[in-house]
Order: sequence, then C-alpha cells, then structure tokens
Amino acid sequence: MSKIRVITVLIITAAFAISSSAADKGLGIKSAIVPGMGQLSAGEGNIMSKNTLKGLGFMAGFVLCLNGVVSEAGAMDSYAQQTRRLDEAVKKSLIFDEKYELKQKHEVAYENYQDAKLTLIVFTGLTALVYGYNIVDAMLFTVKDEAAVSQNEKPVSLGLSYSAGVPSLKLNCRF
Repeated sequence: MSKIRVITVLIITAAFAISSSAADKGLGIKSAIVPGMGQLSAGEGNIMSKNTLKGLGFMAGFVLCLNGVVSEAGAMDSYAQQTRRLDEAVKKSLIFDEKYELKQKHEVAYENYQDAKLTLIVFTGLTALVYGYNIVDAMLFTVKDEAAVSQNEKPVSLGLSYSAGVPSLKLNCRF
C-alpha cells in the first residue's frame, strides 16, 4: 500500500514540475481536492465538452473504485470474524466428524478472506491510479476550449434585441 502512495506522490510531483502555467496547476489542485473537478472547470459547464465528459468520467471512476475498497474491506472483516469463530469452534469440538466439518468451513472462510484481501488490494491500487492520473490529466492534458474562452459564449443562448425600434428574438446555437 505504501508503495502505491509513494508512486502516486512522485507522479503528481513530476506533473507539477512539468506543467507550464499557474492555470494548469490550479486545475490540478481542483482535481486533487475533488477528482474530476479540474476537468469540469475547464469544460466551463458545457455538457458536450470533452473536458466535462472527462471530469465526469474521473468522478464516476473514482467513486466506483472507492466503493469497491469500502465493500471489500467490509467483506474481508466479515470473513476474518467468521474464520476466528470457526477456529474457536474447532478447538472446542470433541467429536471427530464435527471437527472435520468445522475445519472445512474454516478453510472456505479463510479462502474467502484471502480473496477479499486480494480484491481490496486491487481496488486500492485502482483508486490510487484513477486519483493520480486525474491530477496529471488536469495539469498536463486538459486545455480550456479556446473557442469558448475567446467568444465567451454558451452553446445555446436566447436573447432579445431592438433594431430600429423593432424588437426581435435572437437564438444562437453553437455546435
């Protein structure tokens, strides 16, 4: 676990050193606080923007991986308790057949514990990977849409204008 944290910190530190502008670092800080937030802010609320979709993807991926960590930690704890209870029952049992049956149940519970432990490690690694890549992506690969920045327009706008005293309705759509 500590190796994953060290690698994640090193990658993020390298991305901070490589990123060229303060805006890139600001996006990285936003993404470090809430995964995907840097990409969302670069997308400027346009739901069809590549940055917005990436941000939503990072948020969803992080939440799914974190859910896997929490559920597998609970399963691992449950199997550990079951293994301890069965181990105590095996020690107290005096009948050979009952002891044999309890040992088999103990082995199954222990295998389930080991499987949950491995799955927990995988989900923890995936969570760190999504979190780290989210920050690196925000600093190095996320660029604000220049057309939206220069025009400062929304994808769809509705306006009312007056020309020669005649009111008119104006609808702008940008694709």
